Amino acid sequence: MTKVKAICLAAAALAASCLWSASAQSASADGQFAVKGIGVRSCGDFAKDYTEKSQNNLVFAGWLDGYVTAYNRLQSGNFDAAPWQSTSLLLAMINNHCAANPDERLFSVVQALLGFFSNQSLNATSPSIEVAAGENKVKVYRDVLRMAQQALVAAGDYAGTPDGVFGPKTRAAFEAFQERNGLTKSGLPSQETLYRLLGPNKPAN
Repeated sequence: MTKVKAICLAAAALAASCLWSASAQSASADGQFAVKGIGVRSCGDFAKDYTEKSQNNLVFAGWLDGYVTAYNRLQSGNFDAAPWQSTSLLLAMINNHCAANPDERLFSVVQALLGFFSNQSLNATSPSIEVAAGENKVKVYRDVLRMAQQALVAAGDYAGTPDGVFGPKTRAAFEAFQERNGLTKSGLPSQETLYRLLGPNKPAN
């Protein structure tokens, strides 16, 4: 729980510049579609529940996972729309946006958030691999590890070829990036590290 909390706090702080446009896109010819469940609630209600750590957060987390799964199933040419973003991170980002836009509806914010990260979605199946540093282990898609390596190259911390293979040079690159950015020095593609590398404030190429 402490680790998840730290990730959420880091995401909330880092996502301050990430206020995307949450305009909804229609699903039918006449521009109408039905929204089910807690997604019809307002951003203001969600932000209040999130701050107060309400049980509704668990309900929305389940709704969000279901939404992303349906999006993955129905979106043409898409395997995973959120390949490195955990549910906890997405919730923290949604809360950050909702705090500044209380009148928006949750479903439109989630839809816009997935669109915001569309350039990092996986269009084809990618194997999930487990990478380890000491006793710590993280599971990540091979293609996400490759994207992280590319970002480490842009940050000047990795001189190897972005190939999605975790070795000593990749671990050292993660450690260097983490130390320089005040992150936990694990040598692994942790959630907070991936957010810094692949999120809105990612290193410029």
